[in-house]
Amino acid sequence: MVWSHSFRSGVARAGDFLRDHQRAIRGIQWAIVVVYVALLAIPAVMPLPDRTASVFNNLTIVAQFAFWGVWWPFVLVSIPLFGRAWCGLFCPEGALTEWASRHGRGRAIPRWMRWG
Repeated sequence: MVWSHSFRSGVARAGDFLRDHQRAIRGIQWAIVVVYVALLAIPAVMPLPDRTASVFNNLTIVAQFAFWGVWWPFVLVSIPLFGRAWCGLFCPEGALTEWASRHGRGRAIPRWMRWG
């Protein structure tokens, strides 16, 4: 019974922290969005690397390694460890979805965009 009370108070403190630091959390979320977009855009706009390119001398390879070798393994490990905290606090798609929801026109989703 004591453990349950201390767990609830810890969760309440965590919730209070998140509420009190919303501005900083949004700043971190947008920084993550910028990094995410950069990791996606750099390989798309840069020329294809030659055979001698490596992580040490080519920005495209660096971006690909960071995205596929660091970012996604971190995501796969963090979801079981942190659960919804990843999606709610750090996921760039979540931040973009929140932004679209906050600034959208409130119209229904077009039929051609909906899942079957």
